[in-house]
Amino acid sequence: MSEQRRRHFRLKYPIPMRPPIEIDGNVFSVIDASEAGLRLRRISSRYPKRGTRVTGQIEFSDGDRVEVVGYVLRVTDQGDCVLVLDKGIPRKRMLAEQRRMIQKNRV
Repeated sequence: MSEQRRRHFRLKYPIPMRPPIEIDGNVFSVIDASEAGLRLRRISSRYPKRGTRVTGQIEFSDGDRVEVVGYVLRVTDQGDCVLVLDKGIPRKRMLAEQRRMIQKNRV
């Protein structure tokens, strides 16, 4: 068996369920999330440069907002932006998002 490489569970969002995140007045789409990191897709703006400290707010489908703080680790070849978070999404919120996605897929 392969060893788990990640310390935190990563939740991958289907396209229609991706929550928006606002960083410095620019809106991005969250592709996947963990308690300690995010992968973003550009909607209509430029990414912050690698190493830049960022603060943003993710708005979930129930209207709840979570502030995250971290830095840009890299921009991938696919054009996604990867953030490492110092202040991330609380575990309780991650579990609620996972339950919501499971329930949505059952319908």
